[in-house]
Amino acid sequence: MAKITFKGITQNSSISKTLTDEEFASIKEEYYKKPDFELVKSQLKSIFNGGVKMNHIYDYYFKEIMSKCIGTRASWSIWDGIHNREIMEYFAGKVDSNKKVFPDSMSLAKKIETAFRLCGIRYCVKLPNFPLKVASEIIKKYNINGNYYDYSCGWGTRLLGSLQNNVNYFGTDPNNELVPMLKSLYNDFKDINLKNTSTCDIKCQGSQVFVDEWKGKMGLCFSSPPYFSLEDYGIGNEQSYKKGMSYQEWRDGYIPQTIKNCYEYLISGGYFIFNVKSFKDYKTKEIYPLEQDFFDEALKVGFNFIKTESMTNNKRCHGAANGGEYLDGKKIMFSDNDEHMYVFRK
Repeated sequence: MAKITFKGITQNSSISKTLTDEEFASIKEEYYKKPDFELVKSQLKSIFNGGVKMNHIYDYYFKEIMSKCIGTRASWSIWDGIHNREIMEYFAGKVDSNKKVFPDSMSLAKKIETAFRLCGIRYCVKLPNFPLKVASEIIKKYNINGNYYDYSCGWGTRLLGSLQNNVNYFGTDPNNELVPMLKSLYNDFKDINLKNTSTCDIKCQGSQVFVDEWKGKMGLCFSSPPYFSLEDYGIGNEQSYKKGMSYQEWRDGYIPQTIKNCYEYLISGGYFIFNVKSFKDYKTKEIYPLEQDFFDEALKVGFNFIKTESMTNNKRCHGAANGGEYLDGKKIMFSDNDEHMYVFRK
């Protein structure tokens, strides 16, 4: 059995297919090729009118940046994988072994992009994104004064949900490559949809850093914050999680100050909402009680719990022994990822 060693991490490689120089180069070129901006404009117009499809928007603004982050249970980012020949030859072997899931009608790059989503566990996996439809519904339901603070901006869906509802968007995110793209998305949306009157203020910093001019300004604080070490966003010196950090260190450094800041930003009667999910580390089996820790801290700073909103995430998949398409003798099972949003009021 061959081994792949990269950035100090070694994974066994049971399958591989040699790539030519041209094939290896074509994967990177096609994966990062941006869609025609006319397709992006069409989706931005559609979202202004209530649409939720944003695949071209994602590919144009965020795909490259997201690929530099390390997904759940993965050893490397997609960016790492695409720039490493051994890893790409592993994925080339994967896609070549199952013509049903990866038909010859697909280009090699598209096959490998699909493999990142279906069978990249332990190697490179695509990060999930918050559903635009859910973001828009929450903003529409709980916005009470036209000012909304997103304390972990993410990949643009909550910004678009705010714009769709003509609500002023305020955001913080420590990813210094992401923030300029979010601002670019906002500017393009406004240029294309001239009737939209919302404003935007995004700061490249962690939510733990207090912004004095936002005090007493927001009607809604809502986000899906980091899940400790479940995904490593990497880019930016103020990321709440850093490799080697214990859960307690992360919890104490991130949760209390973020929630305290939200409390200070909100007007009386404003809503604080978080979407997190407790999880078990697949290696150590340790359970990280994010839901309880966020909940307890919200009560501690003075919020009143109102209700729980349910959301059904886009299906995520993983190799499993039952359910779905076969791949390498196993079936691809789409897991149940129902999550909750906890609603508090000041």
